[in-house]
Amino acid sequence: MIEFTVRIKKLYLLIAMAVFALITMLLLTVTFFNVRDSWIVLFANRNHVEISQVANALEFDGIRHRISPDWTRIYVREQDRTEATVAVFRNVAIAPDLPLNGAINVLGLGTTEPERIAILLAAAQNDIANVLKSIEGIEDAQVTITPPERALLSHPISASVGVVLFTAREFSQEEVARLAELLRTMVLGLETENITITDQNLTPLFVGGEL
Repeated sequence: MIEFTVRIKKLYLLIAMAVFALITMLLLTVTFFNVRDSWIVLFANRNHVEISQVANALEFDGIRHRISPDWTRIYVREQDRTEATVAVFRNVAIAPDLPLNGAINVLGLGTTEPERIAILLAAAQNDIANVLKSIEGIEDAQVTITPPERALLSHPISASVGVVLFTAREFSQEEVARLAELLRTMVLGLETENITITDQNLTPLFVGGEL
């Protein structure tokens, strides 16, 4: 009877030790994943020169980063996204791969007003380009938004947009007019007379309301 009791106590002790070890492992696993850095893409589909420029800007500000083996993407830690975006805008004239809502989310108190405007403007251009690229026949699009000049009070205060389309087919005048109308609705204060659309050969497709 005594021997049986001792065996039961040893069994309970082994079970308790196993449970303790399991709990310890779970706590260590949770701690590891909580403290491990989460890396996100800051720039993608860039050439070697642009990636080098971005890397130099990040190094100058002491921001940790990683470059993909093919040198087309650069990564930063998620907690450094705002600081990294501002650092690139401060030192390199390259727009971030951010949608407009993403740009709004990453803007912090450390950004100046000109930096905030530049980041939001680039993100808006990126959003519009993505919309255009979703249209059949448009393989790529480069969008440039020029904000209104408030200093020239004798001229209308309105934005202007220049678009270069890389097309896989010809677009009719009616289709181009619809593209211009789409652009007008996407940019606050934009009128069709301030829209210019060209193709990849810089052939004018739409110039200020003229087809």
